[in-house]
Amino acid sequence: MDQNSNNLLQTALQYLNNGWSVIPLCTPVKEGGCDFHKECKNPGKVTRIKWLPYQEQKADEQQIRLWWKDWPDANIGIITGKISGLVVADFDSRDPELIKGLELPLTTSVRTHRGFQNYYKHPGGIISGNAGKIREHIDIRGDGNYVVAPPSQHAMGTIYDWAIPIEEAGPAELPKWITDSCCQKEKKNWERVMGGVPDGTRHETAASVAGKLIGALPVTDWESVAWPCFRDWDAKNAPPIGDKELRGVFDSI
Repeated sequence: MDQNSNNLLQTALQYLNNGWSVIPLCTPVKEGGCDFHKECKNPGKVTRIKWLPYQEQKADEQQIRLWWKDWPDANIGIITGKISGLVVADFDSRDPELIKGLELPLTTSVRTHRGFQNYYKHPGGIISGNAGKIREHIDIRGDGNYVVAPPSQHAMGTIYDWAIPIEEAGPAELPKWITDSCCQKEKKNWERVMGGVPDGTRHETAASVAGKLIGALPVTDWESVAWPCFRDWDAKNAPPIGDKELRGVFDSI
């Protein structure tokens, strides 16, 4: 293992010690694409593993060592959300006008290829990893998402590095304007979804809808309240999924 590969492994282990959920990502290559996937749309940013389990339980030191033994040059991903206690704001520009007038407390921060990422404490509840762009050039990575972490390599050859390491300023409280923006966007997305979705997105969306309904209610109300609401939602789809398949989704959730 060369010095850079050893550095990636030791850094991944340090992130685990920070309490963060770590996963291995592909690594971009000079010829284009990555070192892992035949066709890679986002070299350096795509997971090498099925990462859903690590949104619920962190990989332990042994697993991380095995990953970096198999893929010593793997980029490092950190899963955001409650599992790591993190919400990350991704600013894809360094234009000073982008942050003018925004409350940005001193916090752990990473230099990216085009901008920077600020790490904040997860406030509890759910900060959707699909909140996405809350303002021009500002994305939010929360529950069910991940970020590329230092010292990973960008497809353009630049290296992610710490502008403000955790030793200098641990993750600050999530600014209220970010929380409010996420809630507003999540509400709009939920209202749109609950109005029904077209063919091609129904099954993927069904799992999310079922999870929302079940998660919001006690077990005693799953059959009497959540299931009828789930059927009402399906009736708005074009076309509906149908009770047989819908019940399979509901039961699996």
